[in-house]
Amino acid sequence: MKKKLLIISSVLLLLTGFVWFLTTLWGIEKDIRISTPIYKVAEQFTDLKNWKNWNPDLLNIHEPAFTYSDSTSSIHSFFRVGDQQYTIIKISPASIIVKEEVSGRKAYHSLMAFPDSFGMATKVHWTESLSIIDWLRRRKETATQMETGLKNLKQLLEDPIKQYGFRIELKSVTDTLILIKETTTSLHNRFSSLKNAYQDIREFAKQNDINITGREMANFHQKGEDSIQIMAGIPVSKKGPASNGFAFLEMPNHGKMLIGYYDGPYSGLQKLYQAMEKYISEKNLKKISSEYEKYISNPVSPKDSSHVSLELHYPVL
Repeated sequence: MKKKLLIISSVLLLLTGFVWFLTTLWGIEKDIRISTPIYKVAEQFTDLKNWKNWNPDLLNIHEPAFTYSDSTSSIHSFFRVGDQQYTIIKISPASIIVKEEVSGRKAYHSLMAFPDSFGMATKVHWTESLSIIDWLRRRKETATQMETGLKNLKQLLEDPIKQYGFRIELKSVTDTLILIKETTTSLHNRFSSLKNAYQDIREFAKQNDINITGREMANFHQKGEDSIQIMAGIPVSKKGPASNGFAFLEMPNHGKMLIGYYDGPYSGLQKLYQAMEKYISEKNLKKISSEYEKYISNPVSPKDSSHVSLELHYPVL
């Protein structure tokens, strides 16, 4: 009798173990570091509407194919596309667990964001949990898909054009010595006054045997409804006498310059200024002096201002 009970107990134990083995979820884990503050990173995966921006299973599906719940960032929120459904089962400001159901199979996506490098970067940890059968069949494919998804997320968040609408880069200072002249004029005469200031700077440099080393640049400060202060500048090779409204602006060669690139009508440049200010705020940078425009083509007349190519420079820390 004891032997029979032992056999039955052993069989039950084996069955229990087998059931546990089949029903336990098996995880695949991937990590990535993204040079973007945590709140910008987390919003890409804690709102289901953003999953199509980076998830490789969803990237090539047109928007009309998606059906969303009224909310997309709370427990029980969902979206459907084809025979797939993604449902939030747990969420916090920097983490989420989403159940994926497709063709009778289930998988669970757990994504968490952690601040890194004093808040200027974020680490993302992604765990996808599968049944043992799916894990055995699809673990390599799933791991590859997860790696691709995290790379897509990184590219999305680190690409300034996608985030801010303009190409923006942080570089070292190249123009370390600039010959400048300041003038105040009316808004109507800003381009002619700027042109005259550049001519004066070039003449001053020629008279004092100073070589021009870079492109023309300018800084503007509006002082009233119809008055604007202009600081015109041109990079030069050496210092000379500072007189008659001329001066030399020095910048350290080890300094950092945030540069935004613009090509279009001068009237649209304000959008780049706004994008640069937003970039500086979100990247926790600090302006250390006034910004200036560096011209690839010069807006020195109302006609030329219809289309310009320039760089907007912000000295930063």
